[in-house]
Amino acid sequence: MEKERKAIWLENGLIIMAIAALWPAILHWPDRVTRPLLYLALVAMVVIAWRRWRRLTGIRKNKNGQKHLMNWERNSWAKVIFICGFLIWVGLFTNFILRPGENRQAKEQEKKGDVFFNEGKPERALVYWRRAIALAPRQRAPYEKISAYYLLQGQWLEARKVIESGLTQLPSCANLYFNLGLSYYFSGDYVRARESF
Repeated sequence: MEKERKAIWLENGLIIMAIAALWPAILHWPDRVTRPLLYLALVAMVVIAWRRWRRLTGIRKNKNGQKHLMNWERNSWAKVIFICGFLIWVGLFTNFILRPGENRQAKEQEKKGDVFFNEGKPERALVYWRRAIALAPRQRAPYEKISAYYLLQGQWLEARKVIESGLTQLPSCANLYFNLGLSYYFSGDYVRARESF
């Protein structure tokens, strides 16, 4: 029994370390640091999940040496808490590891575009904003920025092309519909402008 208690304490410590291993990914530390930590944490969590599930549902010997099934009801809250915690951890893990870092890279490209735009280099900004769209086509900000730039330049057709491609990815984005309405309004198509607003 003492050996099992030590194993549970060790498992609890590993669970805390696995949770702590998520923070470098949440804080966007470099991948060369976060990936090995998260893979080690995943291995630890899978081993712990297997051991705990086996312990909670397995056959145990009582004091007399007789085998009996573990009492499911006696440990039901522990099982619920463990299963929920494990599922939350796996969900966070898949968000940071199994899903590619496209969103992070797209945000970096978008920020570079913002820097160039603020420095008065809009053509270079457009390149980076388009890269952001290529990396993560479901992020609305690059579409909005490119379309707003074209609207300010009076290039209604170019703005409309960007907006329409954005609306295929984000059909409920109000800002894109607003920009679409502006492009129609300024090009003189008041009926379509009214429909877009």
